[in-house]
This record gives sequence, structure tokens and C-alpha cells, in this order.
Amino acid sequence: MARSWEKESRGTMFSKPSPELNPSKSIGPRKYSYQQLADATNHFSNNHLLGEGGFGQVYKGLLDGEYYAIKKLKNFPDLQSGGKLQDEIMVVSSVRHKNLVKLLGYCNEGANKLLVFKYFHNKSLSSQLHKSDQNLDWQKRMNIAKGTARGLEYLHEHCDVRIIHLDIKSDNILLDDEFKPKLADFGLARFFSNAATHISESKIIGTRVYVDPFAIETRQYSDKSDIYSFGVILLELVTGRMPIENGVDIVKWAKSRIKKALNREFAAFVDSTLRFDHTEMYRMIFCADACISNSPNLRPSIKKILQALEGILSPDELSSQKGLDNGVRTRGTEDPSSASCYSNLSESLEPIRGVQVQDRPGGQEE
Repeated sequence: MARSWEKESRGTMFSKPSPELNPSKSIGPRKYSYQQLADATNHFSNNHLLGEGGFGQVYKGLLDGEYYAIKKLKNFPDLQSGGKLQDEIMVVSSVRHKNLVKLLGYCNEGANKLLVFKYFHNKSLSSQLHKSDQNLDWQKRMNIAKGTARGLEYLHEHCDVRIIHLDIKSDNILLDDEFKPKLADFGLARFFSNAATHISESKIIGTRVYVDPFAIETRQYSDKSDIYSFGVILLELVTGRMPIENGVDIVKWAKSRIKKALNREFAAFVDSTLRFDHTEMYRMIFCADACISNSPNLRPSIKKILQALEGILSPDELSSQKGLDNGVRTRGTEDPSSASCYSNLSESLEPIRGVQVQDRPGGQEE
């Protein structure tokens, strides 16, 4: 049986060149000892804790005079071990794009599995939207939506085998000094054979809001799971609401109000602090609705969503092309209610396990 996530044209097992890439050379991730990373974080003190996700905790650590974000992976029974994890780290480190967070280092010592990333002083989209005294203006929000979509498009469209993120949320969209977005944690699902369960059953407040209800019900996942999560991000950008506010999740709140917003009655839906371009606002709301309101196989691809956000596709054109350009189609897409329109996560990840990774010209991030 053919793998549902393999590209029809296989080529090599490397990320394909993209116009968004910078051709600077990379020497790959640095290997750290557990002791080095423990010392950098004051032995993983809560005073250094930046946040926690479904796959682990993130700490601020000082290495060689610079601050880094150090992620300590949870020691779930399904965490890849030894050489397999090493292979996955090398695969993830080979994926480069200006809107993806680059893996800079790692530790793989027995039960201690850690990853090292650049530290961003502006922290995450969640921090800027919900915890900062400074309001994100509309232009920044629009650029964050587009940049995040570009990073996700690269994962879905420009790799020989698609990478499903599974944990897209505002905490995982980091912002550089110019508020350009960097999608984090995009490869962590590869490190756990039962990754989706860790996300859907996470006890972290708000995480479950981003998970596609269809995926929770069927326990089957595809790139369209990421599309749903991206729709929730768009709702946050438009409304300024937290994922859960006053006990109500943002999707439930939006679904009873979005029809009026799509009739350009924005007042009760849009963040009241914003001054915005009405055409751009309508595009973003339309895209959010297309992501969260459709069954999986009727959701647009991230490429089409990006084109709609940029004004290349009109909302009507986006609506007419839903589900028609998904690259590799999965079985059962002719039935919108069919659970088989999703691929099993274990099958989707299997083709790229154990791949040997080498440098490829033109495949580097800035």
C-alpha cells in the first residue's frame, strides 16, 4: 500500500529550495552535554522557565555568554531512543526557512533529551497579544499571519515528505526583534510515536482549543489538522481574545458571531483597539472561517490561505478551490464525513525516519 504522505515525485530526502530561503551555509546543530544545559538553566530552575507545551518545558539558559531557549523533552514511553532520535534530530535540523525556528543544538544522553533554540526577546505571539502592555497593531498582526502561513506552507509543500506540525498555537509562534514570526516546535511530533495523543490530552490550559475536533474524535491526523489550528490563530489575531476567556473557548465564541463579521459587521467581533484596513480584515476573517468551519477535506491548503491573505485569491476563489490542491490526496476524500480522509500519524511519519541528512545548497535559513 502506498504511503499517503509520500510525494509523487520523490527525488532526494532533503527540503526543496524555496524563494523564502537564505543560502547561508550551516554546520548543523551543536551537541551539548546534559551538565552544560543544566548549568545554563541553574539546573532547570522554575525561575528560568519560559513555558510548557505538550512535549516538554522550555527554559531560558545562558551558553557562551548568550541566552538560548532550551527545551527539555518529556520522557514519555513513546519518545524515540538512541540512534532513532538522533536521526530525527538531524532531519529536523535540516529544515530551514526564515519563518521557522532553527534547531541550534541538542543533548541526547540516556533519558535526558534536550533541544537548543535561539531565544527571542519578544517571546511569543501569545505573550504579545495577551500579556504585553503594548498593543500589536493591525499591520503587525497581518504580517504575523502571512509569515506563519509561509512557514507552514514550507512544511506542507516544500519538503519531500510533508511535516505535520500538530501543535500550532500562539505560544509556538515566536517573534523576532522586528516582530517577524518564527514557527517553533515544528519537528517535535517526529520524536514521539504517539505525539498527537500528548497534544490532544494535554492538561495545559488552552492547548486543546487548537486541536481539530475531528482529529480528536477519530484520532487520525493530516495537514488539515494544522489548517484548523491556524484558523484558531487567525481568530486570536482578529479578536484579541485568549484561547479560553471567561470559561469560553475562542472557537465557540466566534462561531455564533462570525456570520455578522462576514457581512462586514465587525464591531462585535474585531478587537476594539485596532485600526485596520477593512478589506484585509474581511480576508482574514474569511480565511479563519474556512479553516475552522469545514470538514477536513474541504479546508483549503495553507498555500491557498496565504494567497487569500495576500489578496492574490479573492474569498470567492478560495471558497471554490477548497480541498482541490492538496498535493497528495488521502483516501476517502470524496466523502466529507469520512474519517479516512485523514492519514494515521504513524504512517505519515514513517517514510522519513532514519534518513541520512547532508547539507544542500540553497536550503538554508538566514
